[in-house]
Amino acid sequence: MDTYNLSVVLPEAKKLGLLKPNQPNPCYSDILNRANTFLYELSLVQELGLSTSQLSKRVKIHNNSITCYARELLNLGLITKIRESSKEEALWTIDKKLYS
Repeated sequence: MDTYNLSVVLPEAKKLGLLKPNQPNPCYSDILNRANTFLYELSLVQELGLSTSQLSKRVKIHNNSITCYARELLNLGLITKIRESSKEEALWTIDKKLYS
């Protein structure tokens, strides 16, 4: 996966209003579909959040890719990182101000 594309595509998609919790749309690129599916899965559990490995299973992409998407979505203010310690995985939630 080319992480440079994430940092270019996702901010532009947010500006255009294309970045929101949805199931895959055949008209969107893989990057946008994965990001929207990521947000959709988080919206299903709301404030409970999901770990990186749980998201990996639900979105069906590798943990490292989930981390890249999470970093970009976090930078865009669409998700929140609840916890991260050296012994536990990060836990992610959707920003309820944007998608409640």
